[in-house]
Amino acid sequence: DGDDLPEELFEPAEVQVAASADAQHHYLRATVRVDRLVSLSAELERGGTPGSAVIDLVGRAVAGAHRQVPQVGVARLEDDRGATPGIPVTHPGRFGVEEAAAVLPAGQAAALAVGALRDEPVVDGPAVVPGKVMTMTLSVKPGRVDDAPAARWLAVLVALLERPEWMVE
Repeated sequence: DGDDLPEELFEPAEVQVAASADAQHHYLRATVRVDRLVSLSAELERGGTPGSAVIDLVGRAVAGAHRQVPQVGVARLEDDRGATPGIPVTHPGRFGVEEAAAVLPAGQAAALAVGALRDEPVVDGPAVVPGKVMTMTLSVKPGRVDDAPAARWLAVLVALLERPEWMVE
């Protein structure tokens, strides 16, 4: 479930987080290589494992990232008792949207938008090969979540998704 994951899993070699901002939000964006995640999902579905769709596995990775960098997932505005711990996740990718910024629900300090799976050339060692990727955008409210832990949270999420074998060990 991600509680006893090896520390090296969270030290991805090449996670690039792009950031942008407006007056009310900061946006951290990462493109994630998900070939292994898609293969794992297909394998689990063939075996009849419930909750094995790609989006379900993304949800498990989000929960794992919360455990590793909890200050991002628990940050919410104190004056909104209706806000829940954790990061709300939207899936505009299911409608074919490749990239989007999540709208922060009232009281929440961060939200994640998951883009569509797409085929794209990726670097694999010295070669460029066909691959599957998706873009994720973490929207954060400045002053409630610092950019450094938010970027760390997104990097942990990327590492969990790019090495999904931990979900079945």
